[in-house]
Amino acid sequence: MIPAKVYLPLPLLWLGFFFISVQYAQVQAAGDTVRYNELNPVVVTGTRYALEKNKSPGTITVVSREAIEENAGTNILPVLSAHVPGMLLNNRSLAGYGVGPNSGGNISIRGISGSPNSRVLVLIDGQPQYMGIFAHPIADAYSSSDIERAEVVRGAASLLYGSNAMGGAINLITRKAERPGWQGSAKLGYGSYNTGIFTGTLGYQKEKLNTFFSINRNRTDGYRKSGKDEFNSTTAFFKLGYDISSFLKISADVQLADATYFHPGTTSLPLTDDKREYLRGRAALSLKNSHENIQGGLYLFHNWGDHEFAEGFQSTDLNQGLT
Repeated sequence: MIPAKVYLPLPLLWLGFFFISVQYAQVQAAGDTVRYNELNPVVVTGTRYALEKNKSPGTITVVSREAIEENAGTNILPVLSAHVPGMLLNNRSLAGYGVGPNSGGNISIRGISGSPNSRVLVLIDGQPQYMGIFAHPIADAYSSSDIERAEVVRGAASLLYGSNAMGGAINLITRKAERPGWQGSAKLGYGSYNTGIFTGTLGYQKEKLNTFFSINRNRTDGYRKSGKDEFNSTTAFFKLGYDISSFLKISADVQLADATYFHPGTTSLPLTDDKREYLRGRAALSLKNSHENIQGGLYLFHNWGDHEFAEGFQSTDLNQGLT
């Protein structure tokens, strides 16, 4: 005889099994009418030319636009650290990273990093992005709203990108309007310590013309009562593209990042006036050819920055190049 405490739940178990079976049948029925196959993604970061991911010699992780949109923040780096195995990112406080030896935003891939962080290279559309003096990336300048997808090479990529890519390379591929006509989005958030974020995007596509614009605002009063750790930043991005022909395309884009933050010091030696400001800019022009038998491109970029710290450090830098 089956004990009552075992016998009574059996009808519920059968009911549960029936429910699961019905759900599965519905999925199968829907699959009969709508079928899709997820193709192996094409990447460019591991070889500098388009190649299927499984044929690339490097270990590459692709983070799609869908994965980026699942994150509520305005910065792309936390999204990557959540999706890329072996990639770690240290945060400074509630929002923002800052710049300098006491900042956050240091990137580590497979345990390789540095101080300053000059062993993991960040690229935008294949062009290097770093502070010209110390050769490290500026973490607050990379906004999620500007990025269509990211390709991360996990492991040394110095053969292609120089000594800055000893630990790996992060290639951020910028967005454009996704469909004909106008499209836009807005995101607004507010929380503790007077922390707020705002993101707005606007795109337009018509025949051969494509434009995209985004703006981000991120600020907080910080949580330190002894030391001041206030932070605020504004970033803006604009891209304009035109299809000269079916295989020849030209595009230009410009990006600005303006940030101010306070380094609060240690708990035993708090600081209230260690203010640090910096402005970073980027401009790029590209001409891409994707003919039937020949493909290639011509890329021009110009990066600049202006930094001023209350402790007396000031710098102005620029770097530019042609690929």
